[in-house]
Formats: sequence, structure tokens, C-alpha cells
Amino acid sequence: MEFVDFQECDEDLVIENQFVIGCADFLHENYQIDHEASYAIARCLFSRMSDTRLHYHTPIHVLCMLDFAQIHNIPLSAPEILAIWFHDAIYEPNAQSGQNEEQSKLFMESLMAVAGPDYQDHILDAGAMIRATAKHLETGLNPNWETVLDLDLSGFSYGLKQSKVVTKAIRDEYPQYTDAEFNVGRKQFLKQLIAKGFVYRTPLFKEKFENIALANIQEELK
Repeated sequence: MEFVDFQECDEDLVIENQFVIGCADFLHENYQIDHEASYAIARCLFSRMSDTRLHYHTPIHVLCMLDFAQIHNIPLSAPEILAIWFHDAIYEPNAQSGQNEEQSKLFMESLMAVAGPDYQDHILDAGAMIRATAKHLETGLNPNWETVLDLDLSGFSYGLKQSKVVTKAIRDEYPQYTDAEFNVGRKQFLKQLIAKGFVYRTPLFKEKFENIALANIQEELK
């Protein structure tokens, strides 16, 4: 799927099957977790991310990141893919900065304990990438985290109409705020994002998607 409408997707069973089967197969093939356990982990992750209060940080967001990488031939290591599957496992919209990412990391580690000691380096690497997804406004991060961070923000490089759908989905996760209150926080984030000098970090994203993302952000700031 090049893009799934976060607001109006009526293919819930298709999404669930794609998520659960994709995650379970990945865990079985890369971490030698038996089929029954890998499907149990995948179903647990899908259930946790299907919180009805969420509209953007959902299983669809994960599938879009993985599809974006496949469509644009972006190579991913096993720890990077593991981080993508779990990076928004826990998402509370009003959590303090870094709290969701830390909780997602711990959630991933608890479920991946069955992978055994041979894969602990992978799990540590994936955990570091998950925590790094709280640091989009920072510079000078570990280059090994950059691809996951760029994919996490790949929604900015969609077409303008689709990019607006992403923003609306994020806005719907904060129903307790008025539009004016939400806009203040959203503007602050967008201005800080571009103030650091770039949206994307990897050469591929900079070459292909930086200008698209900047144009979408400038349009949103208007």
C-alpha cells in the first residue's frame, strides 16, 4: 500500500492480516521464534496498537513505513525492521517526551525475550532506535538510527492531499484541545523541525524527499 487513509480505511481485516502475518513471518525468519510464539507476539502488538483513541499511531503507520521502504528500495537491517514494528507499540498522546518510546522499547524487549541470547545485540540496537524516535528535533544522532527516523517522518513526503490526511489523523488524537490550541503546538513542532536545518537525515531521503517535505510543511504552516 503506497498510502492508506488513516481516517477512512474500511479494510480492517485486511490490515490486521497484513500486520500480523508480516510481523510473525519476520520474527520467525530472522529470530528463529517458532510459528506459534511469533504469531502470539504479532497479535499482541497489533492489539496494543489498535487502541481506539489512536488515529495515526496505529498498525497502518507501521505498514506504511515498511511499504515506503520497499517501494523506494530502501534497504533495512533486521534490527531496523524490528524497531519499525515496535516503535509505536505504546502511544499515549499526552505522555511526556520520550516516555512512549521508552515504554515501547520495554514492551519490545519483554516480548522478544523468547528470541534467546544469540539475538541480544539486535534487540539492544532496535531498542536504541525506538528511543531515538523521540529525538526528531535533535542533531548529531547516531547515523545507525537515521533510516528509521526518516521513515518515521515519511508522511511529510506524501502528496499534499495525503500529507493533510496524516495531519488530521494526528490532530484527532488530541480531542481535548481546541483547534487553536492544537495549532499552537503543531506549529511549534514544525518550526523546530525545520529550524535544525533539515527534515531528513539520510542521503537518499535528502535527495528525493527533502524538498517535498519542506513544501508540505510550509503549506501546513500557512
